Amino acid sequence: MDRAAAIAIVGIAARLPGAPDVAGFCQTLLGDETAIGEVPPSRWDWRAHYAPPGGAANTAYSNVGGFIDDADCFDLRHFGIAPREAEAMDPMQRLFLQSAWTALEDAGIAPRSLSGRRVGVFAGVGNAEYTALMRASRCDNDAYRATGMALTLVANRLSYVLNLRGPSQVVDTACSGSLVAVHRAVEQLRLGQCELALAGGVSLMLSPELHVAFSQAGMLSTSGRCRPFDAEADGYVRGEGVGVVVLKRLDDALRDGDFIHACVLASAENHGGRAHSLTAPSFKGQAEVVAAAWQAAGPAVRHLSHVETHGTGTPLGDPIEIAGLNEALRQCRAADPDSTPAGDIRLGALKARIGHLEAAAGIAGLIKTVLALRHGLIPGHPAFGQANPQLELSGSPLRIADGPQAWGEGPRVAGVSSFGFGGVNAHVVLQAQPAPVWTDADAQAEVVLLSARDADTLRARASQLFDYLYPDVQPRVLLALQQASGALDFDAQWPALGVDADTMERAAQSAAQRLGIDAAGLDLRDCLSWGEIAAALSEALPAAAPSDRLHARASLPRAALAPTLRALASSLFVGRDLQSHRLAIAAQDFGGLALQLAAWLCDAPAPLAVTAQSAKDSDGERPLPDWRSASGLADWLRAELAFPALSEQLSARYAADRVMRVPLPTLPFRRDRVWFKAAAPVAPQPAADMSPAVVPQAHLPPPLVPHDIDALLDPWTGFLGRRPACLPTLLPWPGHVATGGGVSFIDVAWAAASPHHRRVMPTLADGGLRYRALADEGARTLLRVERIVTGEGPEATAGVPPAFAIDVALPSSHDPRALWMHWTVAVVRALQAMFRDATTAPLLPYRALRVSWAEVPTVGPQRLLLTADADSGRVGVRGEIDGRTLLQIDGLELREARWLAQAAPAEAEVLS
Repeated sequence: MDRAAAIAIVGIAARLPGAPDVAGFCQTLLGDETAIGEVPPSRWDWRAHYAPPGGAANTAYSNVGGFIDDADCFDLRHFGIAPREAEAMDPMQRLFLQSAWTALEDAGIAPRSLSGRRVGVFAGVGNAEYTALMRASRCDNDAYRATGMALTLVANRLSYVLNLRGPSQVVDTACSGSLVAVHRAVEQLRLGQCELALAGGVSLMLSPELHVAFSQAGMLSTSGRCRPFDAEADGYVRGEGVGVVVLKRLDDALRDGDFIHACVLASAENHGGRAHSLTAPSFKGQAEVVAAAWQAAGPAVRHLSHVETHGTGTPLGDPIEIAGLNEALRQCRAADPDSTPAGDIRLGALKARIGHLEAAAGIAGLIKTVLALRHGLIPGHPAFGQANPQLELSGSPLRIADGPQAWGEGPRVAGVSSFGFGGVNAHVVLQAQPAPVWTDADAQAEVVLLSARDADTLRARASQLFDYLYPDVQPRVLLALQQASGALDFDAQWPALGVDADTMERAAQSAAQRLGIDAAGLDLRDCLSWGEIAAALSEALPAAAPSDRLHARASLPRAALAPTLRALASSLFVGRDLQSHRLAIAAQDFGGLALQLAAWLCDAPAPLAVTAQSAKDSDGERPLPDWRSASGLADWLRAELAFPALSEQLSARYAADRVMRVPLPTLPFRRDRVWFKAAAPVAPQPAADMSPAVVPQAHLPPPLVPHDIDALLDPWTGFLGRRPACLPTLLPWPGHVATGGGVSFIDVAWAAASPHHRRVMPTLADGGLRYRALADEGARTLLRVERIVTGEGPEATAGVPPAFAIDVALPSSHDPRALWMHWTVAVVRALQAMFRDATTAPLLPYRALRVSWAEVPTVGPQRLLLTADADSGRVGVRGEIDGRTLLQIDGLELREARWLAQAAPAEAEVLS
């Protein structure tokens, strides 16, 4: 291998049909099942478009595909994107953004640490159907639509979010797009245009349009099965998904201690030129691109023994691809026999399992090949029958991998092909990297640090890590078994521990009794360790409740790599952004770590687990950690964990020692549905700038009438100590919306009032709400709500402790206007009390992601609970009555209201 030219793949992420993450994808490759299924009703009603082959125009004979779950979900809170903007974003932008974050964490690279660096982004994309669906649903065409529909933002938004300064581009070469993106990333790395690159692709099937078009063209399988190179092949099946890899020059990766999944030896791209038709493949073009990549790979390509083919399963395309590979072999032998594969080449075709992912097909095939190289096993074709007699296999080294095949001895080298129906072809040559070996020379105690932006995500991170240590074990089972047996080492087998059958049996029965399991039904004869006993006991318990998070398991299991505790601790510290909610565990081995995690997750005593929220000032003398014992480290953590940047001691231990990183579970994104909503129809309203004297009030709903501002100022006098010159602020009020239940106001923005304003007028328009301040010289907007969602009130907030609480003793009133102001004043009073040490100026709302009410209040608030996100600076507010949440404000941004003492606000503070 030419190390100077080789490019290391240091991180991978994928969400593919039947596989929510890379770990799940690896499992599907080992089975015989496909991930092809009927079009789900959440996409479209296939029956409304179906007709048998040869049917009428505008119909499709295919009603199947390879679909991913949760394509409509996005963790907008993690990325700080407002709901309205997120809903306008094409889901391909969202999927690529989350998958890129996952790939970076898989690489052990903290995403925010890349800010300002020369990092490139290359994304293969194709069809965009989301915007067409929005148009068909008559959604508002607002400013967010422009960026939401732009395919260039699939790459550019990632560069923007992480402040990446390298090249950022999308590639649309149809089916070859994502592999061409990898090729271009490799080229830019070699040219020195970027120090790191993310490359991949994404494709989604959201409407029946292309199912119909490709059925009309006769491209899709009439049997509903994709059978590449099979005599029964009758077309392809469409699929969807997303995949991203993190690329780095090999020398840099070795220097930085990166885990290397595989290496790119060479890549090539071309166009096939003129063929029989625009979409017909050219075997000469395919042969030339494959031969160019093989020759660029040099002598290492002699060991190439596997090619992941384009393999669409069409009667025309399959024979042409085989002819192209044979021609590539002939060209290489003629040019340089030492740069030609020397043995049999087994052919794989992922499309038989998950369908044709179109723009994401190439990256899916590349990630499959990376996994095959790592595990030394070439997956076979599911349900392969007999080879197509039109294939030129006689006398050729090409062999169809009809079943799983071990790689064999010697270097593992493979090729990946991807061909676009517009003629653009790409081929990449990969080589396996030796498995890393970690050594634990001093076996000292380590600090395993987890952090998150909120308490709920921190618990999800801890649960992930426990599952990584013991995948089939429930935390409470491990605790019960440890209490029954005294076991601390759950990995070692019985001979090493000196445990006999009677001891094991007694401990297992005692643990089963603690857990309420009938021990008589347990079969523990094949268990060889305490960890296997724990797995057997867990299997006898009811399954854990489904998670509200997306899957984010480690790309490779702990058992496959055997990392040290030092490597795990180092990878978590270096490879994750440090956030405000923190859990640190002092441990000397994996068993101790697992026990402390289990105890913390079960709310049991965990003396070596320390939690904190970043708050302290870091000035002053700082103690040094004692690495000799876990208990000493725990004492140190109790004093250090709340400091915003922790201590240089952890950086010196984990960031400077270059311990090779290990792939670990990545951020478990929230499974929040984010989709466009058609604007709810509303009754016509009077123009907002009409004079109060001519507003036709008889035609308005009772609440939608102008309110005299002077009458709204009374509740403010007690708080401010004087009567304000103008209305300080107001909350969007549920009584101004025709609903009897919960209501949420989405994307809320406030502006300053003026002493000249005499009345405030609530106005429903365009699916939103405006509060317009009316004066003799005109009207201005004081509060703007972009969207109203009825039937949705405050969300459950269990497990999220408040950072500040205040009891409210404001006088109540049966006057709706007074109640409206009582609630507003209570929120402002709570904000002022929470931040009294930070500023003396009044703090008023500026923007909020959401303001939710459970109902129209009939009394004033009793208690306000506030939370603060140290990373974004945003505040959360909950208003309670008798312990029940009536008001919830999410993502609240504040501003100092020094203008309260002025006669009028600056023009810049007025919303248009």
